[in-house]
Amino acid sequence: MAADLSRVPAEVRERIRELEGELKEGDITQQGFEKKKAKLLSPYLNQPEDDRSESPAPAYFRPPSNTGHYSVQEKTADSRAMAAAVQAALASRSSQEDNVPMSSRRATMPDTSLSPSSSFMDENGSVSSSVASTPVKPPPQQQSTPTPPPTAPKTTRPRPNPPNNQGSLRMVKGGSSGAAMMTGPETVLSSAPGGKGGVSQKIQQLLNTLKRPKKNRRPIEEYYQDQDTLAPEEDPNAPKPVGPNMQPAVGVPVESRHHWHRSLEAAVQHYSSTLAKSPAISVVDPHGKVSVAATYSKLTNRSQRVASYMLNKLGGGKMVQPGDRVALVFRPDEAAQFATALYGCIFAAVIPVAIEPPVTKDDPGGQQVGFLLGSLGVTVALTSEATAKALPKEEGKDHIILFKGWPRLTWFVTEHLPKVSKDWSPPPRPQADAPTYIEYSTMKDGSALGVAVTRSALLTHCRSLSTACLYKEGEVIVCTEDPKRSIGLWHAVMTAAYNGLHVVYVPPNVMTTLPTAWLHMIQRHKATCVVTSSRALNGCISLANHKELKDLNLEGVRMMLLDDGANPWSLASSDLFYDAYSPKGLSRQALCPCAGSPETLTVSLRRPVSTTTTGRGVMSISGLSYGVVRVEEQGSITSLTLQDVGLVMPGARVVVVKVSGLPILCKTDEIGEICVQSTASGSAYWGLQGKSTHTFRVQPLNAKEVAVTTGVYVRSGLLGFVGNVSFGPLPSSVVVHRNGGTCV
Repeated sequence: MAADLSRVPAEVRERIRELEGELKEGDITQQGFEKKKAKLLSPYLNQPEDDRSESPAPAYFRPPSNTGHYSVQEKTADSRAMAAAVQAALASRSSQEDNVPMSSRRATMPDTSLSPSSSFMDENGSVSSSVASTPVKPPPQQQSTPTPPPTAPKTTRPRPNPPNNQGSLRMVKGGSSGAAMMTGPETVLSSAPGGKGGVSQKIQQLLNTLKRPKKNRRPIEEYYQDQDTLAPEEDPNAPKPVGPNMQPAVGVPVESRHHWHRSLEAAVQHYSSTLAKSPAISVVDPHGKVSVAATYSKLTNRSQRVASYMLNKLGGGKMVQPGDRVALVFRPDEAAQFATALYGCIFAAVIPVAIEPPVTKDDPGGQQVGFLLGSLGVTVALTSEATAKALPKEEGKDHIILFKGWPRLTWFVTEHLPKVSKDWSPPPRPQADAPTYIEYSTMKDGSALGVAVTRSALLTHCRSLSTACLYKEGEVIVCTEDPKRSIGLWHAVMTAAYNGLHVVYVPPNVMTTLPTAWLHMIQRHKATCVVTSSRALNGCISLANHKELKDLNLEGVRMMLLDDGANPWSLASSDLFYDAYSPKGLSRQALCPCAGSPETLTVSLRRPVSTTTTGRGVMSISGLSYGVVRVEEQGSITSLTLQDVGLVMPGARVVVVKVSGLPILCKTDEIGEICVQSTASGSAYWGLQGKSTHTFRVQPLNAKEVAVTTGVYVRSGLLGFVGNVSFGPLPSSVVVHRNGGTCV
């Protein structure tokens, strides 16, 4: 360098020696070493003018021209000078040793190492030295660099080093063979003492760690196997079904009554005149007080207001037309508002789909619901005033935000609408096979599908439930379930309006704070039917002896319909609840579990009559794991007690097919998927023809893959078996029923 190290302070020289040691150990790169050394010596590079003329600075520290930039001639001269110096160093190196083994772990690299005079090309094409000590001066005869111009500044500045681009690769040459190897700016191999190539101790430890084999590592092929597509290995010791092939279980015919209404809206209009002042819907508030939310006359009047405004005034009367789809966004405690909007859509021949109100913009599962709304072509959402106020708004505005994954919607509040004009009349009644509402179903992967239910299916389902449950006009029902889906929708909204019943809703938020509120409603309103679930039963078991329930009388309850009766844990809840409240008049026949799905609607239901016997069986868990029914003794630790979920619905036929593969009929002691043939079931997944064919167009086959039944069946998604043939010491209540099989 141009600086005289003898005139440099001792601490600077000591720092330079430390840098040289780090360079030899490989802790820093040659580029970093040159940069730090130049920074330390920059204050001592000033020389007199006569000294600079006698010993010119090396080419790679030559100051630039008076323009402030390096000219092309200067760069070319510097490159030639350094190339000559490198060639001289390589010639001297080759005379000392012929071949040096490679110190890197890369087996694919040429066998070479870095000499103290190795170099690399910078980004401008010039050669930069990677010497660990003071750069080698080129021979005088090979230096052909021009002298600095007279206008050059008196103080020289070092030429900037090549940029240290992280992650870039540079070509390093070394050894007598002149072979090249690639390395990064932070992993340049340094020369070990004695002239042999080597790496730093830290890098060598890292290489040894990477070479060490990992324990319990699976073969790479196993990570790419799809476990769902692999054929399961058959266990030779697995039990096999031995019963005969099952036959379809047939339900009783639907009861024919002379006063059956021809449609649901006709029933609502009929009771608005015959039961005008009678309460249709009552709701319990969080304080336990009951308020009549709507009478039958108000329910009909409000529904017609919704239909008239939606068809004639919303968006100038062009936003919604008969046959369009709209969303119903209501909370579970808004049963009256939801029923009003639902009947209004039926009056207007508009197809509603009920969904839960989103809480936040990125509500979990909201994208799937939004995709469903987009596939249905929904552009209008009906809601209540309270729900509209609770939905998140745009910042600084009064508009509801656009939820993630949802289509852009027009929000329509169904309250405080103007009266219907006298000359308004509902649109013509659609065809019987036209969809009347859509109930969304959730698949295993979380995707939401819309199940279309036709007008004829809705009407037949209401009549079937009326026949099975023996509903009568004026009865009181206490409901603790969500009125927008499942039995809360089928019984407490549709069938109740079809038969002129009074429904008392106990919302979930009330059940959380007052778990016995529904029992008080039974006694206060003398209810005869209850639509509930095992969750509500569990919350009241320990409170049977509470002083508030001292005078409770349940003798008038003839039916307590359990929504989750198909689940195994429902049996324990039913037994414990019966043991706790049988002293208060509860009968065993009043507990009626049922099973259903959005695709098939209600599959089976235990009849609330005194002649009905409850069925249960002790099954082997090992047999159930293989899809085979095996009976075990009571109290066995390897057994599971199951209860029946009633008889097949009136007017329906039920079969059980194999879960995977072709829909082959199962044997009587074999568990499979329950399929239903009925006019009271869903018709298709909206807009999904392929999935609809697989679910709603099932043709059962025998072992020879030949169709054995007429008509098509619908998959329910429920597993079970039909106990209509004796296959062991099961209780007779599970095995045989005169009017059809019992679904378990």
